[in-house]
Amino acid sequence: MKIRVRLTLQFFFVVATILFLTMYFVYKRFEDMTTMEYYNNLKTKAHMTAEMVLHNGDLEKIEDINPRKSNEGLPISDNVIIFNNKFEKVFSFNRNTTENIPFDVVDYSRQEHAHRQGDIYYYGLPYTANTGTYYYVVASSFFNSKELMDLRQIITIAIVIGLFVVGLAGFFYTREALSPLFSIVTQMDRLDMTTLTGRLKATRSKDEIEHLITSINNLLSKIQSSFTFQKMFISNVSHELKNPISVMLSQVDVVLAQSNRTVDEYRSTLVSLREDVREIADITENLLQMAKMKAEGFKLEVNSFQLDDAILECQSKLLRAHPDYTINFKINGRPDTQEDLTITGNEALLRLAFINLMDNCCKYSPDKKVDVTITSRDKGLLLTFKDNGYGIDADELEKVLQPFYRNTKATKVKGYGIGLSLIDAVMNVHKLNLKIESQPDAGSTFSIRFK
Repeated sequence: MKIRVRLTLQFFFVVATILFLTMYFVYKRFEDMTTMEYYNNLKTKAHMTAEMVLHNGDLEKIEDINPRKSNEGLPISDNVIIFNNKFEKVFSFNRNTTENIPFDVVDYSRQEHAHRQGDIYYYGLPYTANTGTYYYVVASSFFNSKELMDLRQIITIAIVIGLFVVGLAGFFYTREALSPLFSIVTQMDRLDMTTLTGRLKATRSKDEIEHLITSINNLLSKIQSSFTFQKMFISNVSHELKNPISVMLSQVDVVLAQSNRTVDEYRSTLVSLREDVREIADITENLLQMAKMKAEGFKLEVNSFQLDDAILECQSKLLRAHPDYTINFKINGRPDTQEDLTITGNEALLRLAFINLMDNCCKYSPDKKVDVTITSRDKGLLLTFKDNGYGIDADELEKVLQPFYRNTKATKVKGYGIGLSLIDAVMNVHKLNLKIESQPDAGSTFSIRFK
């Protein structure tokens, strides 16, 4: 069953139930008021009849007073009967009826009593005559209120019309209530699933539907980002790995084609192959780390370590691989204890980011130099990497963080466009911010603030 049909039926049954209960309450309330008024009339009738009949004295038997001839036209149920203190019938206003009182007069002789049998209403009233004699007066009458009959007809018609209106209103109400969902479904059907560039239009209603649209758009953005990264990853990885592999195969083919090479030539070829293999290993490691961090369900394992020790180890490792680099390291401020230089995070990933930052700064600087500084502050530590390189144009500051994107000013330097995107991924999983300040041909400064 569709949601619209189910909601319409639920709306119909809920409102119909409320309508029935309301009409029933109105009818019963009116019926109770009418019945109470009728009982009051019977009570008045009983009292007036007793006053009229007993004002001349006590009655000994039913023949003492003869009913008027006009009473012969009364319905057989309309009557006033008087009982003496021995509960003998001493008066009957309507002699044409031989009805029996449907309740025991003896049981209710000391109290007023209202009773109903079908459409005949009875009211018993204790009465004391002027002589002090005790009597019990019972007035009865047939009652079938025209007002109640008319009210039943009105209520029946109102319920029929009301149910029709409720059904019609429920149909349009659910259509209007579900129209935002229908709009979402329609927009989702029109989305281009190959590019995932479209987004749902916001309603600006600040309700649950707006929240749902925002959540769907956020999900689409994540899927698009993952989809784009996957496509870019596959296309660029195949290209970046293909070049060094092709170079390696070419070198091997050349060596194998000439059998009279010297030992030095073989050594030179092996050294070149080692560099190419190292490049492939570095590219593969960086790509695997980036893919791992961008994967769903990635859990960051953190520990505490000394920031200065990590920088020194990265400096030593990078200088062993590139002796021509210059890495200057210093600490500003005066930390009181070693704990003041302690940070929390994944040490392996952060070291990978630090060494990539140092490598990038040196690689893209003509003097192959980087200044690394730790500044101790009250609110934490500020780590900066400053070079004297080519700089980055303002319109490229965000692009350089994208995988495989290369700064247009540094295309002459060998690289793969992975370093900064990997660093940015490490910062994101640590909820840190990599701040880049750069001026073309004047160098760049990369800052990371640790709380």
